[in-house]
Amino acid sequence: MSYNPYQQNPTTPVPLGRDGKTIAAEKVKTPAILLMVIAAVSMVSSVFMGGSTATIYLGMQDEIMKEFENNPPDPELTPEMMEMTVNAFGWGGVAFAVLAVLANVIVIFGAVRMLKLRSWSFAMFAVFLAMVPCFQGCCLATIPVGIYAMIVLFDENVKSSFQ
Repeated sequence: MSYNPYQQNPTTPVPLGRDGKTIAAEKVKTPAILLMVIAAVSMVSSVFMGGSTATIYLGMQDEIMKEFENNPPDPELTPEMMEMTVNAFGWGGVAFAVLAVLANVIVIFGAVRMLKLRSWSFAMFAVFLAMVPCFQGCCLATIPVGIYAMIVLFDENVKSSFQ
């Protein structure tokens, strides 16, 4: 009798077969976790940017206006127009930061749904939202991760495993 190192020992337990849902869960795990990490980093970045915008433009509004009056960028700008510009940058930056935080919360929620194999359409929406460069801190990371997640989500075995 010859020795075969690749033959399964009859005393070792046979591994259980993996069903389609388990395989699909393994496939979506990496892109979902990457989306959550990128969205969390982007959310922190958005909070920081919104806070710094509010501090700089709105907290130092008087100093900025004095600088504009002393050295106007355009002599035809009236003080009212300069004040509107400062307010637009201040409140616009804060509003954009709030929108970016909300978008990142949706991306994180969609990635969690992807991990749990629930709501394929919402997971796909979160992937598309993650790929919008305006709401993410680094589109160089979100675009490839988003494409990877889309490829995984469009896999027929993965798509059929969603509830």
